[in-house]
Amino acid sequence: MSILFYLLITASMHDIHLSMTQVEYNEEARTLEVMTSIFLDDLEYTFEDQGYGKQHLCTKLERDSAEHVLVDYLSDHISFRVNGEDKYWQFIGKEISPDLASVYCYLELVDLEPLESIEIKQTTLFEKYDDQQSIIHFKGPANKQEYIILDRRNLSKIINLDK
Repeated sequence: MSILFYLLITASMHDIHLSMTQVEYNEEARTLEVMTSIFLDDLEYTFEDQGYGKQHLCTKLERDSAEHVLVDYLSDHISFRVNGEDKYWQFIGKEISPDLASVYCYLELVDLEPLESIEIKQTTLFEKYDDQQSIIHFKGPANKQEYIILDRRNLSKIINLDK
C-alpha cells in the first residue's frame, strides 16, 4: 500500500512552478483581454495554506465559495497600471484546461484610453514556491508583442507603447 501511495503522490506533483498569462489589447473595444493558466494542484495547495480548505475548482465537488476565493486570490496577485493609473479587471469566468491540470481564468479591463504604457504585475503562487515564474505574452496596439518572465526578483514589467 505504501508504494501505491508514493506513486499517487509523485504522479500528482510536477517540478515546474509556472503560470502562463496572455494579455491582448482589443483596440476597437478599448479593452485588455486576459487569460491566465495556473496549475490546479498548486492553486489548491495555496488555498489550503491560506485557510480556505480544498475548493475542488472545476470539478463536480467545487465548493460554493470556490469562485469567490479564486477571485479574491487573483485580485491580490494580478494587477495593471495603464498610462500610470491603476486599472481594475473584471472576472469573466474560469474553465478547466483540456489536460485537466490547470484552470484558465478570464479577466477583462474595459474603457481604456489609448495605451501609452502598461505595467503588468503577476505574482500568483510566488508565496508558495521560491522558483515560481509567470510567463506573460502581451499583444498590444500596432501588433506590438512582448514576452515577459516575472519571478520573485521581478514582480512587474512596464511596457512602453510609443507609436
